[in-house]
Amino acid sequence: MKNLNENAVHQHMTIHQWAEEDRPREKLIARGADHLSDIELLSILIGTGTRKKTAFDLARELLMVAENKIVNLVHENLSGMCKVQGIGLAKAVNILAALELSRRCTIPNPADVVIQSSTDAYRYMRKHFDGLQQEEFWILLLNPKLKPIFVRKIASGTLTMVPIDLRLIGNYICKHMAHAIVVFHNHPSGCCQPSLQDEQVTHNIKEICKLFHCTFIDHVIIGSDDFYSMSRSTSAASIAASPITSY
Repeated sequence: MKNLNENAVHQHMTIHQWAEEDRPREKLIARGADHLSDIELLSILIGTGTRKKTAFDLARELLMVAENKIVNLVHENLSGMCKVQGIGLAKAVNILAALELSRRCTIPNPADVVIQSSTDAYRYMRKHFDGLQQEEFWILLLNPKLKPIFVRKIASGTLTMVPIDLRLIGNYICKHMAHAIVVFHNHPSGCCQPSLQDEQVTHNIKEICKLFHCTFIDHVIIGSDDFYSMSRSTSAASIAASPITSY
């Protein structure tokens, strides 16, 4: 991310008073979007400022709310964005829509994906967990060719725990006639080592899968830059991209 103090000289000027080559829109046209900082790109989405703040000022404040990490905005809600004075509902909607489109561009087309390893499963799902500050639990259902047929968040919780509704998992397996399932949850602390609760949840889901004749493939725990495979009881550092073996 580029320096958040950039263009400090423009603090008390409107954007129209800036030198043309410094204005975000003109800079994008002349040099391309990849030459703009996160603040400059956000300011373009925001569009207009207020009497006392430019769109650039609003973008800087909004990024501060996200702890200066653009990825955190993906998981920010509308009310959270609107807490920044000058960011109304319309501006917040535009920003969230743009961020969601960007996120979706990084998700592979299910028709082109085959989940053949724990690494494949992690790569397919990890974008859903970027920037999360609380635990979330997701399921990925697969057909007999191990292609994704359904992805859904089924629970969200606190920093350290998330409640799991096993009946809901069973309902989704039945509804989509799933051949196999991979489940995921994150550890916002960044450490992906499993807890005793994680082990118990894995056992319970395996039992549900037996009832519905669905192959339980893995429970993947996602950390900051790593993941843990419950099926192999090991971290990503020691997992080769070999085919998954089911329970």
